Amino acid sequence: MSVAGTLLDGDSNAQILPGQLATASLGLGGANVSFDPTTFQWSASGYKFYTFVVGSGDNTGTVNKLSTGDWKVASPSWRWVGSASATVTGAANVIYSPPGYPSVMVGTASDTKAVEVVAPNYEVRVLAARDGYFQGDILFSNPVGLHAVDFMYDATTPADFIATQGAGKCQFTQFLMNTNYYVNGVVGMTSASTTTPVEPDCLDGSYIYQFSSGRIDADGSYGYANDSPYWGAAIDLPGFLSFSTSFTANSYCMYGAPGNSNDVPLGYQAWTWNAAMSRVSGGSWNMTGNHSAASGAQTDVTAHKEWKHKNLRTVQ
Repeated sequence: MSVAGTLLDGDSNAQILPGQLATASLGLGGANVSFDPTTFQWSASGYKFYTFVVGSGDNTGTVNKLSTGDWKVASPSWRWVGSASATVTGAANVIYSPPGYPSVMVGTASDTKAVEVVAPNYEVRVLAARDGYFQGDILFSNPVGLHAVDFMYDATTPADFIATQGAGKCQFTQFLMNTNYYVNGVVGMTSASTTTPVEPDCLDGSYIYQFSSGRIDADGSYGYANDSPYWGAAIDLPGFLSFSTSFTANSYCMYGAPGNSNDVPLGYQAWTWNAAMSRVSGGSWNMTGNHSAASGAQTDVTAHKEWKHKNLRTVQ
């Protein structure tokens, strides 16, 4: 059996990077023998997909998964996400066709091959998280001249792959997990609340986050990104007595391997920004709560990210 990959360091196993196109095929020796093309059966361990497609305007991100029929062909193809010690198994009936005689099935040929899916080292982390401030009736998440949160991201393709194929690229992409605000005490009403029209788990802005270095070489080079949620429009109205907001996002390091590949997620850093304010005498605001921080260590991922919504609001 052959499985597309690069044989490194004398290892008998195939090695491949996440997102690269993998293919497999069975071979036969001897004359007058062939596979029955209707009997191929393949399987491979690990999380796999066929292609990842970003829709027009980045409004959707869809994983095209493998169907049963994709594994009933002479040479299937797919892509892995994450690192794994995977196995690929293939089998098909063998037909013997001697000259001048009818063809006959003589048995089944099968084989299994080990494949190492070698994920790059990567990092995506918060460098600085800052509290916000307010001016008059407008709340800002970023102190003057600074951002609410600064990120660093990078990926390092294994040296053997860089030597033979190149480094590939990595990028920064962010997804909103939960964004909402609440206001209470509107004049003429006992209470009122509202929630932002942001779908959960949606792409924040563009695919390649607009406030980042963009795609950088996956050779250990560092990229930087920042974000500053802005909620001024939510409270720049008379009559509000109290206001609170929360913002939660997952910021991903995406990896594009060299060669025929799709970008895949390596991991993410979760972070939050929260604030609360209340009116005091004279109508000014008092900030009663304010926090911006990373939430735990970076988290590795072993499945591809999809989205059906894009954040179109201008206030985040």
